[in-house]
Amino acid sequence: MKLKFILPPIVTLTAAASFAGTVPFHSESSGTFAFLSDPSLPVFQVGIDHPVVNATPFDFQTFQGEQTVNLIAPPPIVGSFTLTMGGGDTLLGSYVSDLSFLGTGEAVADGTFSFQGGTGLFKGASGGGTMFASIDLANGTSGIRMDGSLTVPDAGSTLSLTSLGLFGLALTRRRGSV
Repeated sequence: MKLKFILPPIVTLTAAASFAGTVPFHSESSGTFAFLSDPSLPVFQVGIDHPVVNATPFDFQTFQGEQTVNLIAPPPIVGSFTLTMGGGDTLLGSYVSDLSFLGTGEAVADGTFSFQGGTGLFKGASGGGTMFASIDLANGTSGIRMDGSLTVPDAGSTLSLTSLGLFGLALTRRRGSV
């Protein structure tokens, strides 16, 4: 009696994925801020360094920004920011917000942001939304939440994934043969 067992070849799979379109955007970041000019003046600069970012739908690693605070003319805060992914692609934007001091060494900022392109996947990106910041003046920390939409044009980038497969296995067993 012959027993023959043959596994058919496993097909090599190829999947292509590219991203283009408009998606909901959400980001929460936290870190430090530093005065870049004298904060006792009515107009001064602040730098923001947030190494902790939780964002969807993209995996940003850092949020860095620079803003001008103007305590004598609206809007009180005008700034720009860069969100950076682990692979180096950047998303650029700007914001304006109102500033309220809470009287306990804390302040909050409430405003709007817009995206103005970037590098890599975010070249030509647009969109925007609302933002909210909590600022602890006593210890130099801040947190920023952004909600809105992000439009990424089709950059023509395609990621291909190919699986490794077995090309077949044949096992033949013959009874009674030597």
